[in-house]
Amino acid sequence: MIPAVPSVRSASFRCLAMSLALLAACPLLPSCAGKARLRREAAAVVARAQVPAHASRVRDLQAVCWDLAQRRLSYTFGSCRPENGGMDCSGTVQYALSRLGYRNVPRQSNHQYYWVRVASHLHKSSNLTEGVLRRLRPGDLLFWRGTYRTGKRWPDISHVMIYMGRDPGSGRHYMFGGRSANRTGRNGSAIDFFELREGESEGRRGTFVGWGTVPGMKR
Repeated sequence: MIPAVPSVRSASFRCLAMSLALLAACPLLPSCAGKARLRREAAAVVARAQVPAHASRVRDLQAVCWDLAQRRLSYTFGSCRPENGGMDCSGTVQYALSRLGYRNVPRQSNHQYYWVRVASHLHKSSNLTEGVLRRLRPGDLLFWRGTYRTGKRWPDISHVMIYMGRDPGSGRHYMFGGRSANRTGRNGSAIDFFELREGESEGRRGTFVGWGTVPGMKR
C-alpha cells in the first residue's frame, strides 16, 4: 500500500496554525533582544560588586543579622536602609553585607542570584527537600521565584533570604531576612529569624530555585 501523502493545502494549514500560535504567545515571552539587554544589565551590576579585602566570616554575618532582628523593622518594599523603619528582602541582604565591608552588592534579588552564580557557587534545586536542607551551610543565600509579579526581569528571581543554620536542640532550620508584612518571625518582626521548613514555598506561588555561598565569605 502506498502511504498517503498530505496535501499541500493541509500542510499549509498546519504551518499557518503554528504561526498563529507563536504570534499569540509572543507577547508573553521576552524578545531575544530584550533578554540580551537584561543579561547585559545583570552583568554590569554584578561587575561592580566588591568583596572586602579582609575575609568576612559567617559568624560576623550572623551577628549583623542578630542586631537587625532586634530593631523591630517592618517589611518596606524598595528600602535597603533600616533608618527607613524597614527593608525588603534583597535590601536586607545588601545592607547586611555592606556592614561587613562589601561594596556595590547588587540591590535586586535576581542580580544577587546572578552574582552568586558567576562569582561563587550556585546550587540549583526545584524543591526545598530534606536532602537540600542537609546540604545548606550557614550564610548561604536562598532564592525563590514567583513570589510576586516582577515584570521583565532576568534571571526570573523574586525573593532572597539568608540561611542561619540548624538548631541542635530542636533540629529546626532557620533563615533570616525580610518577608511580607503579614509574616513575622521569632522576635515578632518582618525582618527577623524564620523557621525554614521542607517545601517552603514563600507564598502561594513562590518556588524555591536554589542556594549559594556569598562571594568572598568564609565559613
